[in-house]
Amino acid sequence: MQKLQKGLSTFGALKHISSEGMTVLEGEKLAACRQILLEMLRDVDTLCERNGIPYTLCGGTALGAVRHGGMIPWDDDIDVAMFREDLDRFLPLFRQTFGEHYWIHTPEKTKGYPKLFVQVRKKGTLMRELEDLTDGEWGIPLDIFPMENTYDSTLLRRLHGLLCLGMKFGLSCRKTLAEREMLLGLAEETQARRAIRIKAAIGRVFSFASLEAWTRGTIACCKRCRRKGKWVVIPSGRGQFFGEIYERAKTFSNTALFVVSRHAGENSDAPHYQTKTEGQPKDQNRTYLQISTEEEYAIRKIAEDFENVIIVINSTNAVQLDFLDKIKGIDGCISVGATGNQGALSIPEILWGDASPSGHLTDTYPYDHKYNITYFRGNCKFTHQYKGAPSSCTMMGVGGSAFYNTSCYVEYTEGIYVGYR
Repeated sequence: MQKLQKGLSTFGALKHISSEGMTVLEGEKLAACRQILLEMLRDVDTLCERNGIPYTLCGGTALGAVRHGGMIPWDDDIDVAMFREDLDRFLPLFRQTFGEHYWIHTPEKTKGYPKLFVQVRKKGTLMRELEDLTDGEWGIPLDIFPMENTYDSTLLRRLHGLLCLGMKFGLSCRKTLAEREMLLGLAEETQARRAIRIKAAIGRVFSFASLEAWTRGTIACCKRCRRKGKWVVIPSGRGQFFGEIYERAKTFSNTALFVVSRHAGENSDAPHYQTKTEGQPKDQNRTYLQISTEEEYAIRKIAEDFENVIIVINSTNAVQLDFLDKIKGIDGCISVGATGNQGALSIPEILWGDASPSGHLTDTYPYDHKYNITYFRGNCKFTHQYKGAPSSCTMMGVGGSAFYNTSCYVEYTEGIYVGYR
């Protein structure tokens, strides 16, 4: 299928076409176009930032940002990508906020729009592209490519890819039939004209459905996988499924944050066992203030897959931190305590380096709790009952009662091992 598509591709051939009757963007015109594109990107960024919608630069735009610190000198468009579910949130919000300034073209709803991605087009500007079949809404475009789910299974992913390639080929032929005369008038090379005629002839076979129906059908095929698995693709790309495929978690960052949360502190004694989810037996080999076997597995897996790994300790008690040395690939650790309503807002500022976390800690974090004598004072023989509590009372804290009249407590004594200083 890929060889057939490449053999009949008009993409490369149409890079060498007659420019008669066209405007070539260069010099001041190109500079003005690029300035408008950057303003459009700022509007997209503002809305995404305000509503927590992630997006990424892609294609030549990403290349320009990395290699040139801006746009590629000759580039005249901007490409961004979003997960499908985020794009579905973005479109109505953007239309509501900026609808006065932009046209929004989508393959599902815009008549005569045979593309597999979304275009935001600036009102008050004029740029008509070769594939523009829409009537009159020819503003400068910013392209937004949906990232679709695909299957974790190699077999299912390949079948999904073949189905999408087949639908894309049918759509391309159907579109070539609709644009046949225009394309033949522009093509100067014999090979390009031959490819156009063959694809238009195949397009007649597929003419039982309208161009809009083929577009909607292809989009539905690309969106077929509903499960959010490991992999995502941009189906409108030329090498998707078999050449270009992305890991979902790495799409926006090479840094992973792993949060270790524990509920323990004053009036809440941590047990000498590892609690599990309901229905699972307790792990008697690990304490509540150690990481669980499941957390250890997850951290090791993340450390293998990500370039940077940061552990966030979300606990009011001293979590045992020996795993920071034992698990290779952990690059940093930050203790955030109990963040409350506002404390969490400081975490990204610290991670980005906008604020300094430096300071003298009042707590000592243990490498191994068993080296601290207070660990052993938590044994049941050191517990005491509140007045009126039954002899079968339980410890307060995780898994225990929160009422004083049914609970026991541990007596902590000031000394060289424990105390407020």
